[in-house]
Amino acid sequence: MRTVLVMVLIFTVGGCAWFKPDPMHRLAGEWQSEVGGYPIVLTYSDNTVQVNGEAPTRYTREGNRITIISADGEYDETRLVSFQGRNTMVQTDPLTGTGRAYTRVID
Repeated sequence: MRTVLVMVLIFTVGGCAWFKPDPMHRLAGEWQSEVGGYPIVLTYSDNTVQVNGEAPTRYTREGNRITIISADGEYDETRLVSFQGRNTMVQTDPLTGTGRAYTRVID
């Protein structure tokens, strides 16, 4: 009986660690911020992003790093993404260390 109880506890704790959700699932949706006093809205789907309703462009995801690829494929831009709560996202430029906070747009 004791062995069974210990095994149940091990599998329960191990299962919780194994099923830890990926925080990047929060990326999808609309996020707003300001750049130079002007509003900016980013709309993320599973593999594209739109800026202020313009044509969507592709992005790739690896861990907490997103790489946005220009429509012509000529250049790309990488950001490190972190979440501070459910409705705040911070994107940091890994080259400059500059971060920008975005707030989720809630209808």
